[in-house]
Amino acid sequence: MSDKDILERSIQKAIDGGWISKVIPFYTGRGELILKNIKHLEEYSVEHIIYNHEFAKALWGEPKCICGANAIGSHSILFGSGIHSTASIGGWQYHLQQMVIAPNPIEYLGENI
Repeated sequence: MSDKDILERSIQKAIDGGWISKVIPFYTGRGELILKNIKHLEEYSVEHIIYNHEFAKALWGEPKCICGANAIGSHSILFGSGIHSTASIGGWQYHLQQMVIAPNPIEYLGENI
């Protein structure tokens, strides 16, 4: 899948998730991939969009809590040591952090949409 395909799928999924922007990915005559807001004729870098918190929230949502109820009703996990704790997995903050440190952020995006 090309970078443009990944961005198109990601943008559509974020829009379906409630993101309010209407941008489309395209290549300039110089071969650079940019995003263009079709309503306001503004251009954005790919990084401006994929690292945007609102985009990430709409794309990946909030983290899922791995938990169980203990005797007093709070949510927790019982680890082998007997310590209670809560944990969350996934979610927009996790994916955004992973995308920032990924060698190829577009490839990470494609693997996690």
